Amino acid sequence: MSDSQSPDGRWQRPPIERETPLRSGWSEGGPQVGGRRITDSVEDTIRTAYQVIGENFRQGHDAAERYSQQAPHGAADTSRDLGTLTSRMIQLGRDMANTYFDAMDLLLQEVDQRRGDRERSQERRDAPAGSGVDDGGEPS
Repeated sequence: MSDSQSPDGRWQRPPIERETPLRSGWSEGGPQVGGRRITDSVEDTIRTAYQVIGENFRQGHDAAERYSQQAPHGAADTSRDLGTLTSRMIQLGRDMANTYFDAMDLLLQEVDQRRGDRERSQERRDAPAGSGVDDGGEPS
């Protein structure tokens, strides 16, 4: 693929041969992790996050209704609600941390794999003279 000059003297590139962007294999779902495509895992994570948020809204709404319908608001009721809220927040924090570290682990695995591929490619190009390996990494 090379540039060419148009009739009016401007340089133009020829039309590209592909119709979709190059996405390093992500358009096919990305790398396989644990027998699943990473995009499937991301979709499941997002779906679960929306379900958790919806459940949190529902529980918050129910708690607000209970709280507003109770005439006397005692310290015991407030203490119990705060305990439930605290437990829920700790659980959500754990879930988010697990999701974050799972995602980071996947990204680091891909970086390590690419680094290893690049190093193996470099080793093939830099094979010492007389090692029996040509420039393409093939035995000579």
